Amino acid sequence: MTIGHFYRKSIAEAEFFVKDRLRYCFSVAANAKPKVSERTKRRRPKGTVRTAAIEAAQAAITKAGVPDFTLRQIADRIGVVHSALYRHFPNRASLVAAVAEQGFRALLLQVDQALSEAPIGAAACLKHLCHTYLRFALSNAPLYKVMFGPEVVPFDVEGTEFHTAASAVLEVALAAVASCQREGAVRGADPMAPGLVFWATLHGVAMLAIDGRLQLKLGLNGTVDQLLDLALEALLRGL
Repeated sequence: MTIGHFYRKSIAEAEFFVKDRLRYCFSVAANAKPKVSERTKRRRPKGTVRTAAIEAAQAAITKAGVPDFTLRQIADRIGVVHSALYRHFPNRASLVAAVAEQGFRALLLQVDQALSEAPIGAAACLKHLCHTYLRFALSNAPLYKVMFGPEVVPFDVEGTEFHTAASAVLEVALAAVASCQREGAVRGADPMAPGLVFWATLHGVAMLAIDGRLQLKLGLNGTVDQLLDLALEALLRGL
């Protein structure tokens, strides 16, 4: 083999090696999944982080039926760095409470709408509000259970947004009971005690229906609305 032949062979092998490596690199680049860099994650406007996190958490609750998520999972889901989410929610319970707060605000909107459509008479109005409450609970079962779950209890203290939202719904209910008292449909002058009795009954019916316990265990005929009517009639006669 001459020197020239050896030289040409070496050049050919080098060219083949380079082309082969280039083909490999292009193949890897074409099949690689794009990654969201930390810099890209930070591009979400600050004002939308809290809202996006609450929406993502509520969607997760609706899908799973329970608040089965971590703050890191929510941060990844909405495309922000974890530290950005921790600025708004120091722990998972605070995010769950924010979701529950939005639930009470949504319930208040429906209750206010029901008031504008309520029939004449305090007792009829109270029944109408109770059925509106029940429909909300059954239509938003996972959210409703979170609204009254143990994880939000520490946030139900005066001065918190959660307490303000939850109290607004209670105030509407107490006002309806007070109207019944003025018309003589409910005894007494203080609406708090009878109001809590009405709510406890309503909440119990809602939770039994959500958990599927009424038909399964009690063998009741009829609908949940009919059961609620029976319970309300019994309370109005007894209270």
